[in-house]
Amino acid sequence: MKKYLLLIIFLLSLVLVNCSCTNAKDNQKSNANNMDKTLYPFQDESNKWGYMDDEGNVVIKPQYASASNFTDNIAVVTIESRHSYKYGYINKAGEVVVPIVYDWAAPYSDNLFFVKSMKNSRADHGGETWIYMNENGETVLELTDKDYYQVWPVNGGFSIVTKGDGMYCGCIDITGDYVIQPQYGAMGGFRDGFAWFTSVSDSESRYGYINKNNEIVIPEMYELPGQFSQGVTPVKLNGKWGYINENNEIIITFMFEEAKSFSENVAVVKENGLWGVINHMGEYVLLPQYPNLSDSYNGLFMVQKNIYDFHYYVNINGEIIKPKS
Repeated sequence: MKKYLLLIIFLLSLVLVNCSCTNAKDNQKSNANNMDKTLYPFQDESNKWGYMDDEGNVVIKPQYASASNFTDNIAVVTIESRHSYKYGYINKAGEVVVPIVYDWAAPYSDNLFFVKSMKNSRADHGGETWIYMNENGETVLELTDKDYYQVWPVNGGFSIVTKGDGMYCGCIDITGDYVIQPQYGAMGGFRDGFAWFTSVSDSESRYGYINKNNEIVIPEMYELPGQFSQGVTPVKLNGKWGYINENNEIIITFMFEEAKSFSENVAVVKENGLWGVINHMGEYVLLPQYPNLSDSYNGLFMVQKNIYDFHYYVNINGEIIKPKS
């Protein structure tokens, strides 16, 4: 009898091991499949962020204080830690690829992770370190506030920096060498080969654009600038936003209260207090009707009650996509 009992226990253990291995393989297969999906961040009723697919199926359960779009299968997420927030990176399988321990992190760009670490909890400067890491998480460049007042992530191969006095901006490459000496009151990151700049940063500033050779291609004449994308950039003139090309030619007339850069051949604009979507002809493809609207991300726009809270997604046809409960 005892032999039979031991045999039964042995056979049951084999079944359990087999089930465990099968479940592990299924989980690995599911995680691998996630890498091929387009995932969208969403916020649940407890204000936690997770990710869903384009049909609203929850793929990564809500668990983060914030979550960014994926870039090259990498996203920035934050967790709350002792009354502050810590930043790191995950992949589409929900696996942490850079530890969530940093005081700030930028979206993955130019095959680089970019994080900031502070030695103290003060919001102003003191003990700040900016770290560039490659796709394997290895540090390739580290800068401190002993040499720089502020450092921005790499965009278009260059990273904007301000020297210790915080007065003027320039650009360095990933080796830390200057490619544009500090000389501007403020400037934006390079995109499509151009960056906005202003000589003096104050309430009377006017903005123009330079190329990567530090040549002025558009003079300082606009009240506010945007970033170039798909051949045009939004700019503000006489209180209204419109779009120009690199030759400073007006492509879409100045008629909007606010305007964002083009993404996926459409741009989000604001008129009469509400946001809508236009094409390159300046024609509405989604009429202004939303309180807040994100740029197009793989065909969907995030609709928000305000800039912090998720509401739902809409596609270019105005159809609503929500996470399934």
